Amino acid sequence: MPAYDGTNYPGPWQIRIFYTTPFNLVNYEHVLRCNVDVDTDPGPGSDFADYDLVSRAGLYYDADSWTDALAAAMQTFLNAVCSIDYAELWKYDGISNNAAYQSSMTLGLNGTNGTAVAADSQAIMSFRSVNGGHGFMEVLHSSFSPGQKTGYTGAPSDVQDFMDLVTDLQSPALARDGGYLFSPLNWLPGSSEKLFKDRFR
Repeated sequence: MPAYDGTNYPGPWQIRIFYTTPFNLVNYEHVLRCNVDVDTDPGPGSDFADYDLVSRAGLYYDADSWTDALAAAMQTFLNAVCSIDYAELWKYDGISNNAAYQSSMTLGLNGTNGTAVAADSQAIMSFRSVNGGHGFMEVLHSSFSPGQKTGYTGAPSDVQDFMDLVTDLQSPALARDGGYLFSPLNWLPGSSEKLFKDRFR
């Protein structure tokens, strides 16, 4: 992995999970992104299972198993009308914002939350990295209404489960400072200004 130069770049590899959230008769396409590192590059076009992700424990976690686990943890955030469609793996060029597509896999899941999609909702989770920085993941158009920022212990149990997965010793999830995400910090159920503008302007 290239040395961290002080700039918060994505990568060195990234899993992108694409999901669809119908709201007010409009289908919105969103992407959840998770930075990871690959042990040995099998080459573009290889199966997801051929990419071994390096975990914080130093163990290997095949990319399809990790992606399945992350997508399953997302399901409880989303109403049943929402779908988690497919995932892609992208490789970044050194320490830069340039990425090249490598592989994809079908997910074909639906949300499992019985609460309706919350208008313009932006469910953000923050984490601490082993390098001292922060990492964030968000799920848009979730079933969580906007509310107060709380610490990890005040978050709903399914949110805690998601954060536990991301910060587990065997998790390959990285912050943009290059460090593994190891500590869950805050739960921020808010509203997305972009989704609001898309809906009204």
